[in-house]
Amino acid sequence: MYKAPYFISFDITKNKTRRKVWKILKEWNIASQKSASICSLSLRQAQELFGQLQNTIDEDDSLLMARLTSLEKTFARKLIHNEQ
Repeated sequence: MYKAPYFISFDITKNKTRRKVWKILKEWNIASQKSASICSLSLRQAQELFGQLQNTIDEDDSLLMARLTSLEKTFARKLIHNEQ
């Protein structure tokens, strides 16, 4: 079964809902750094996980789950703002 890398990000306002999402991710053995995770899933697993997360969050919350098609072409940058 082919597994692809997925990026999961969420913006959840209520702590109770956020804890439920973290619990779901933990059950899938997906570590979460605050509101972002990267994991390897089959398409069927990704669809199932997205459904679970989507049914957990509120209407005002945001959820992004994106398949990373090629890690060689994926770049990220952390922006650092110096406040003086």
